[in-house]
Amino acid sequence: EALIEHNLVQRSNDESVEAHFTLLKSIREFAQQQLQLRGEQELIQHRHAELYITLVSQAREHYDRGDVNAFASIHADIDNLRSALDWALNHGMVEATAEAIVRLEPFWSSRMPVTLQWLEGVLAHGQELAPALHANILSLTGSLSWEVFRNPLWAQQLCAASVAISRDLQDQRGLAT
Repeated sequence: EALIEHNLVQRSNDESVEAHFTLLKSIREFAQQQLQLRGEQELIQHRHAELYITLVSQAREHYDRGDVNAFASIHADIDNLRSALDWALNHGMVEATAEAIVRLEPFWSSRMPVTLQWLEGVLAHGQELAPALHANILSLTGSLSWEVFRNPLWAQQLCAASVAISRDLQDQRGLAT
């Protein structure tokens, strides 16, 4: 409370999600400098990425059980999600990033521009992914590029690649999507 009273931390006014706090930019930059000086920045960023990947999994589980507000906390904390997934993708956590993106499929449907950079980044590492996950990423990118960007040629190429992988795997579920 003292940090809030001294305007060093701000509390979100969005009552639809749990209390959310943000640091002032200058405080956040100072904290990052201190972590870097102590050699702890990489560890903290890795933990941050793992936390958000876990939160994504939990949100998807709630969504699959019928919770229509399952992604509300993800939406409220989109900047942290972006930061976590960017870091994860650029630090060798390609498969975990891809799985998180796939789990967020219902969330992305209305927010495609937010995720396009991650999808392209994951696709650049496609050979590092398990084939079924690679097929899911291709399918998701193809579907969303058609629905949101109306780019039929790119969508067709991505979906065809997904179908080819699914056929090789004899994955009926992958062929159905």
